[in-house]
Amino acid sequence: MASMYLRGRVWWGKWSSRGRTVRQSLKTQDKREARRRLRELEAQTAGGERHTTSKETWDTAAADLFSYYRAYGTRNP
Repeated sequence: MASMYLRGRVWWGKWSSRGRTVRQSLKTQDKREARRRLRELEAQTAGGERHTTSKETWDTAAADLFSYYRAYGTRNP
């Protein structure tokens, strides 16, 4: 569920995406246009635009870290 509010003369939107509250300027002074932009933004976040997660495992991360330590001599693995 999204909501709109005024900050000065500009409309802002507030909604929840993946458990976090998102607040963003709708960059308009017209309430009708702000409502339209808010619906678009809410649909984008609910529509599946997701950030990709890394498939890297702990073993590859540890191997990379040890190779960095060997190359720069900062730690003794």
